Amino acid sequence: MNTTTLHTVLGILSLIIGIIGLLGSFIPCFGVYAIYAGIIGLCAGIGGIIAAKKAHLGMGLATAGIVLSLLATAISLWQMKVIM
Repeated sequence: MNTTTLHTVLGILSLIIGIIGLLGSFIPCFGVYAIYAGIIGLCAGIGGIIAAKKAHLGMGLATAGIVLSLLATAISLWQMKVIM
């Protein structure tokens, strides 16, 4: 897989997982498990940014995925603190 395709796939994957994690993090008692989606989306987003920098391409999708994944992780951690 070439770098152009890799950065696009990882960026879109990060964005989709970040959206799912963010939406899931607002569901009571299920939001604790959204931390896993947030971490996976964060890893995919970082991989997308690394691939985009190597190919000198845009990093918008990966950056948006990282932001959403961080929000999902933060909300999940907050729910874990509230529950325990």
